[in-house]
Amino acid sequence: MWRDTARDVTFLGLDAWALAPFVAVPFTGWDWRMIYLAVAVAVIFALVRAAGLSVVGAGRRVRSWIAGAERLATPPSKQRFFA
Repeated sequence: MWRDTARDVTFLGLDAWALAPFVAVPFTGWDWRMIYLAVAVAVIFALVRAAGLSVVGAGRRVRSWIAGAERLATPPSKQRFFA
């Protein structure tokens, strides 16, 4: 009940984020390319989930990988070197 509110939403074993592209397919047109793209995104999200990350956590990890280790927007006195 209320103890399960922190769990990710799943449907048939897939994360809800993995099923989001299938919601967009009817609005973009029933083209085979869009359906293949939705299946590919669902497979990628399922692999991310199998690796032990949530889709949001994987997005954060990719964002931090792109941004790098340097924090250019903070002065050197405010930077955390061991965090």
